[in-house]
Amino acid sequence: MTDPAIFPLLFVAVAAAQQPEARREPHPAVPCWQGWTGSTADGVVVYDTRGDIQPYLITHNRDQIRRGGQLEQDYNHIDYWFGDPSHPIRARYYFRHDESVQVDLPADAGNRFSLAEVRERFPADILCYLQRRFDRIEVLVEDGYRELWVRPQ
Repeated sequence: MTDPAIFPLLFVAVAAAQQPEARREPHPAVPCWQGWTGSTADGVVVYDTRGDIQPYLITHNRDQIRRGGQLEQDYNHIDYWFGDPSHPIRARYYFRHDESVQVDLPADAGNRFSLAEVRERFPADILCYLQRRFDRIEVLVEDGYRELWVRPQ
C-alpha cells in the first residue's frame, strides 16, 4: 500500500477537490507551514509543501574512520545544501535515533556569531523547511552547536 505522504501534491490536490469547503490553517508547531483543514475527513489536516524553498542539492554519504582495520567511527548522513553554492548553508542529518539536524552557516559567517545573532538572521524559508522535517535544529555558533529550535510537545 502506498503512503499518501509520498505524493503530497497529488494527495492534497485530490483531497481539496473532494472538499471545496476546506480552508487554510497553520501547522500548530510550524506556523509558516500551511495546511488544508477538513480536506480528507473531519478533524484531519493535510499539510502542503507547494511553494517551499528547496535545497539546491541533497547528498547521502557515509564516512567511516578505521584504524588498524577496525572501524572506530561510522557517520551515515544526509546533507541538505541551501543558498548560494559558493557560500552554502549546510544542514546535516545523521541516521540515528533522534530527529535532529545540525546546521553549518557559510564559511565566511562560520561560527563567529552568537546564538542570538543567528536567531535574528537565520533565513526564515530554510528554517521552515527544516522545522517541517526535524524535531530539533541545532546551529554551529561561536561556542559550538546550540539549539536553534525544538518542536513543541
